[in-house]
Amino acid sequence: MKHTQTIQMLAAAALAALSLGSASANVTYISGSTAFEAIADKAITNLPNAAIVGADFATFGKETNLLVKWGTGQTNFVVVHWTGSEGGNQSATAPTNNPVTVTFFPTNAVATGGIIPQSNSTVAASTAIAFSDTDPSSSLFYHNKAGDGRYYGNAAAVSNVAVQGFAYFGSTGFPATNISAENIRSLYSSGAIPLSLITGTPSDSNNAVFAIGRNIDSGTRVVTQGVSGVGFTGTSYQYQIITTDSPVDAQLYPVEAIDGYTNTYVGQSGYGSTGSLLGVLAATYQTGSSFDVNGDYAVSYTGSNYLVGYAAATKIPTAGTVALNYNGVAPTSANIINGSYPLWAFERVVLSPYYTNSDSSTVFSSLVTYIRGLTTTQLNNGAANGNASLSDVNANLSRTTDAGVITSSH
Repeated sequence: MKHTQTIQMLAAAALAALSLGSASANVTYISGSTAFEAIADKAITNLPNAAIVGADFATFGKETNLLVKWGTGQTNFVVVHWTGSEGGNQSATAPTNNPVTVTFFPTNAVATGGIIPQSNSTVAASTAIAFSDTDPSSSLFYHNKAGDGRYYGNAAAVSNVAVQGFAYFGSTGFPATNISAENIRSLYSSGAIPLSLITGTPSDSNNAVFAIGRNIDSGTRVVTQGVSGVGFTGTSYQYQIITTDSPVDAQLYPVEAIDGYTNTYVGQSGYGSTGSLLGVLAATYQTGSSFDVNGDYAVSYTGSNYLVGYAAATKIPTAGTVALNYNGVAPTSANIINGSYPLWAFERVVLSPYYTNSDSSTVFSSLVTYIRGLTTTQLNNGAANGNASLSDVNANLSRTTDAGVITSSH
């Protein structure tokens, strides 16, 4: 499974198209990584004469839906719905006779104060370009791996543009600063473990740690669980927190259908975005009482309750959460670059083989060029750490498969 395929376009043609800005009114649909959306948004608004029409959230880089016009006369459009990396791969590579569509803003949507209500997402379309921290060949949605009756094609082009770091987070008051790969395997293979397995303190045996995580559209899930040894598609159990009252109401995440793919067991699914997961981690949970699990107190811990989940490392700090070192190593850009921190993946821009128009290769080339030109500091988007430039990582390290062994490039 190679990370990078050759970008199948002529550079001269792409540059010519950029200079012309295209006079036709084309719409390029983009979906994919919620972890990388802040940088992706900047790359999209770097298109020639780009202007934001509106988004469904006031903070740029944290929206789900975005509408941008660009080009000569600003007659062309980029319409974005951040689905998660796997959701982007699925929509971009699904066959034309059995497509997977995403709901986007219409190009005539009207913003008030820069905001377009999310309810205006009414256009069902397939993805032309996806941002993904999983290579399409590693994806659940590759050829017929998903078992959903579709044969997912190879992308027309995949380009590595940056390195995306990830981290595990504890909920409010989590009494440890480190978690090991063995802890992660134990936690996600059962859904809950005693805190003592993490802290090594016998008196923590009555305190519970519950696993939460993302749904199958998430590349963050694939990478963190792949590196930790749970596996890309291994069986893992994650909880849904319904209320934080005393006792806390929780359940294994219900079976649900996402983009035509139905989970195979209770606990397989999870939260649909980075923001929703971090919001759950940041809540304050009642100590000294068990979670009410599925209404029957099935998990019999009598002490304090804590959660562990995963997200992009650039989300550190998120108020109310505890960022965890992994195997004793902090999730910093420097530690990614020196090879000591393994929870990272190449961020890719993926071009669909099916759902493109005459603007798509121009947009693709522009996104790749812009992001590859960012430094490690710029890629962290104001955060203290988490991402790294492709050049900084490639100067020291080599990783040929998603979640694979990291070797020296010297």
